[in-house]
Amino acid sequence: MLKSLRLENIGLLDTQELSFESGFTVITGETGAGKSILLDSLDVLLGGTQPSFTSGLLTSKKNFFLIEGNFLLTPLIQKWLKDNLIDYENNEFSISREWRLKDERLKSRFRINGILINKHQIRDIRALLIDFTYQGDAYKINSSIQQLECLDKIGEFSLKQAKLNTKLSWQKWFRVFQKLQTIKNDITAIKLDFQKSQDTLNDLENANLEDSEELLKLKKEQDKLVNVVTLKEVSEKILFILEKGTDDLPSVIDQISLCNYELKRIIKNDTDLVPFYDDLTNLQELVKNFINSYEYYYSSLCIEPDQLERIQERINFLQKIQKRYDSNLSELIQKRDELRVTILSNDINQKYDQLQEEEKLLRIERDNHNLELTKLRKKVAQNFEILLKKSLTPLGLLNARFQVFFEEIESNETGVDSVQFLFSANPGQPMRPLNEIASGGEMSRFILGLKTILFESHPPRIFIFDEIDAGVSGKISQAVAKLLKKLSLKGQVFCVTHQPLLAAIADHHFSVTKITDNGFTRSEVKHLNSFSERKNELAELAGGDIGEAKLYAASLLEQEAA
Repeated sequence: MLKSLRLENIGLLDTQELSFESGFTVITGETGAGKSILLDSLDVLLGGTQPSFTSGLLTSKKNFFLIEGNFLLTPLIQKWLKDNLIDYENNEFSISREWRLKDERLKSRFRINGILINKHQIRDIRALLIDFTYQGDAYKINSSIQQLECLDKIGEFSLKQAKLNTKLSWQKWFRVFQKLQTIKNDITAIKLDFQKSQDTLNDLENANLEDSEELLKLKKEQDKLVNVVTLKEVSEKILFILEKGTDDLPSVIDQISLCNYELKRIIKNDTDLVPFYDDLTNLQELVKNFINSYEYYYSSLCIEPDQLERIQERINFLQKIQKRYDSNLSELIQKRDELRVTILSNDINQKYDQLQEEEKLLRIERDNHNLELTKLRKKVAQNFEILLKKSLTPLGLLNARFQVFFEEIESNETGVDSVQFLFSANPGQPMRPLNEIASGGEMSRFILGLKTILFESHPPRIFIFDEIDAGVSGKISQAVAKLLKKLSLKGQVFCVTHQPLLAAIADHHFSVTKITDNGFTRSEVKHLNSFSERKNELAELAGGDIGEAKLYAASLLEQEAA
């Protein structure tokens, strides 16, 4: 129940504080007087559309705005407050929303019992507190998605576990399905790239790449072979000097031997010559070893006729393969080794097979939950069809027919069901989609009947109706009034109306009047307490001759009082 509403600088209502009672409350007044602003204030307080100066909800030339509602608690809201660590006292709580204008920007804050909360929290508590039904709300049940949500809301308690099972099983299946698709794409990409990779590997295998320094060594060998004639000539001369010599110029080895002989001959005359003799002997051995090594080098200079050509061809090949793959020999060897390991690995195929089996099992589980949810939904739909026809009968739609048509769609978190509300108001008229066939008045009554069913199956809350009786009159208007009165026994009901029949049946009556004073226009909300005040207001609604209208209004009030 809404106990009070405080407004500061809110549109035509400006600054007011209003108190409300339980039961059925109507709000009347001329068009443009500000009735809708009163309901819009509640909507905005509970996280509705962000207002602005151009929307007319906020008074211009002000920098502070406030809407505050004081409500009675329900068990569900008590639990929500505890879960969100918000204290409360005396079985009541308050919600406020304030705006401050700073640097030409509006900044908004929500509070519950003075504690700052976020938009997500205010939307949570809105769902537990108030249900809004505006004129033209038909768009909210036009689409298949909205109609499915409506059906699920009607069967909320019987469908709750099945919907949860369906959602969780779909999510589990979808996670594995995504992994499967990723691996499948990887395998496909590998297969598409296989030939190219295989050609590269074959190319590198045929290149016989083993030594990352091979090119440097070959170039060195090439330089040696290009200068082999000079190298041989000089080497022959060196060897000749060292070991052969001539009559005019003995060889180095002969001269060292001669020196060694002479030194040995005189060493007995002076033992201090022994170290020199030893050194000279060592030098002789060293020269012999050098000659042997150099002769080996000299013999290597004897090459095959086509050896230089083969080396130059290999150098040319290695340079080309480096250029082809834009890599040096070390990188090419690494690339070859990686390709040997990674081309179409058996591991990825094995993982794919495992995931395929897992996906199959999860798909079966998902489909079973979908099937169970569809069966339960169809049961809810059958009951819904009966209840709705029953609700529409007192609203003047005696011959109305209604059906929830099911169609299977691709599985998702909500199952495999797409629904369409089919409707016919008159005998002989075929059933067609609700939004295509229902008139404005029929749609208003359909929504009211739908809301009645929803209210019967859900916890008590505050019901807000903005001209739900639009497009109906006379006997139908009275039926709408009685239905709203019945709803007020389950929860507080507010209704903006232009119908005297509906206003007369209400427990409480507020009138919104536009007042102009010194060039300033504002709206005043007045609680009509006396019989006389209500009679005059009903007469205004009835219109026509003042005297007759007042008699009509008085009779309506007396009938309700009786």
